Amino acid sequence: MELLSKVALVAIILIVIAVSVGVLLKHVSQPSNITASYAKNFVLTDLHQSTPSGEFTVLNVSGGPNSWTVLVAASYNTTTPCPTYFTESFNYPSTNLAPTIDNIYISNCTVRQIPSSSGGDITLPVIAIGEATEQARSGGDPLLLNYLQTYPFGSTSVKADLYSTYNSILEGTRVTGSNIWIVNYTSTDANFSVYAILNSTGYLERSVI
Repeated sequence: MELLSKVALVAIILIVIAVSVGVLLKHVSQPSNITASYAKNFVLTDLHQSTPSGEFTVLNVSGGPNSWTVLVAASYNTTTPCPTYFTESFNYPSTNLAPTIDNIYISNCTVRQIPSSSGGDITLPVIAIGEATEQARSGGDPLLLNYLQTYPFGSTSVKADLYSTYNSILEGTRVTGSNIWIVNYTSTDANFSVYAILNSTGYLERSVI
């Protein structure tokens, strides 16, 4: 028993030493005066390393001088029918890299809200894709709905482009106006694509082949 106690004590001491060294190295690696630029780059680097499949954009850096709030837009699966898009903030180094979710815009094939900075218009391809898929799945467009139901999401790539002027895809659709979103759905299991046409506010006008 005495031997086991000694072994347990040694193990605890080694754990404490390892944790202490880790904390020490972490602090040594940080500059004494953390700037907004350093905090921004540190957060972005960690995000890219921990979740390489995501796409990240820093929207704002505020606070200082002892800690900085880094607001990040995060998106995943941006070339699929059901992308995810949200914003999160990091108070670094006060809370290290523990994020706080600020706003969820798209999740589970549902557009929950549109960024208020857009003024009501769709300004991001990821939002246009989310709008087209959600409206089709709720019965807003039979052609696109049938395409989504027939061909697996895993084999379907999606791309959204904004056109401020006429585009050849609009020919014969009777869709007019400026700032039209065209969302291209292409499945590797199909021999054709479907183009969803949305107006500037994200309303699905119709889809065409």
